[in-house]
Amino acid sequence: MGADGHFRVTLSLRREPAAGPVYCKMETSARFRQLKTVKLSCEATYRLDISFKPPQLLEWDEETRIRPIQGGESNLSHPESRDREEVPWTQARRFSDPETQVKRLLDLKTQAKGSLDPWIQTGGLSNLRSLTIGGKQVETIERARDGTACAYSAYHNTKDIPASARGHREELPIAMRVFGSGFLTTCLQIKYYRQDDQSHCEWGARLHCIELDCSSVEGRLVTVDRETYRKLGIES
Repeated sequence: MGADGHFRVTLSLRREPAAGPVYCKMETSARFRQLKTVKLSCEATYRLDISFKPPQLLEWDEETRIRPIQGGESNLSHPESRDREEVPWTQARRFSDPETQVKRLLDLKTQAKGSLDPWIQTGGLSNLRSLTIGGKQVETIERARDGTACAYSAYHNTKDIPASARGHREELPIAMRVFGSGFLTTCLQIKYYRQDDQSHCEWGARLHCIELDCSSVEGRLVTVDRETYRKLGIES
């Protein structure tokens, strides 16, 4: 989180496996909740890239704790386990300042390298983050991090999702807990197209990204102050 409690989240959707473009349209009818609709195909997989500037840290899932391995034991333990060793997460929470918390957590992660189960180190701090897409928890990989920004990736699979009926739109909620800032949620308006209806799915403006200018409210809740759709270099 920035010194003033503000940060920017950028969402980018690409169709896998070839990082294909995703399209969106402006609605002309007032009957829909949002003016912008993102077009997705049924029976497909989409990669969602989430970047933060300045860098933030997604919390781990509350149902899973991580501790150093001893004697070959598993590093996954139930939250209520009495013999659980203090984990980096609880150590970092000793500090009241969010930026100090994040720095301490990353320092502890570096110190523990080589002594933690490889499951933790796959693609970043952990795969089991507090990120949900469409109400389902998804594995999340930290792709990059430096002093100015960081990036995570997750996947949304549209298998078994039916095509949207004519004149109807679906909601795709995206929710996450940002360490030191609070709970952040946003919702995309989606129209799902049949797998064999690519001509309509790929008609419209090519969506580059969605920018969310955010503010933290007392470290518990993140509000979205401004939402910007970037398409073909045009702000809307």
